[in-house]
Amino acid sequence: MLALSLIIPTHRRVAALTALLDSIVRQTLERGRYEVLIVDDGSPADDHAALAAVLARRFAELPVTCWRQEQAGP
Repeated sequence: MLALSLIIPTHRRVAALTALLDSIVRQTLERGRYEVLIVDDGSPADDHAALAAVLARRFAELPVTCWRQEQAGP
């Protein structure tokens, strides 16, 4: 059963997200008890591709879902 959903809005922040995900990996909550939801608000396609590569290479064990939408913010 999930105890926590981490919802992370982002726009062009691959390095910051990498640091954040590194921090999440170090937490003591069991992996089956949380999920990570990343909402990419219209980052360029190459930034989104870089994020996908980082997720696959460094954080494949994390329960992460990443959505990309057209930019909705200012």
